[in-house]
Amino acid sequence: MGGISADDPDAVKKLNAKLEKLTKVQETMKAVNAYYRKNKTLDGYPELDGEAIEKLKARMEIRGIQDKPYPSWALSNNNAEIRRIKTRIQSLSVNKETLYTGWEFGEEKPKSI
Repeated sequence: MGGISADDPDAVKKLNAKLEKLTKVQETMKAVNAYYRKNKTLDGYPELDGEAIEKLKARMEIRGIQDKPYPSWALSNNNAEIRRIKTRIQSLSVNKETLYTGWEFGEEKPKSI
């Protein structure tokens, strides 16, 4: 239910899946905005069904901004999350390579009294 724990053995795999999903969302948002800039409408966009188009139009009306379906902050926030996930994957990969192997103790001679 929560986030992806660093001690989860599948953490990197899960983070990669999340990264792939976020990257796809980013590309979709950029493509939808580009289509809207060019055509001044979302009607006819091949990758969105009628329901998705209506939801985007409703959000645009609520915001009162008609220049693009996805606001700049949404793209910025998603891009920041992509960078964060990439950094986390790199960090976990480095930590996995330098696994803790245990303590090493030198032999200590007992002190004479």
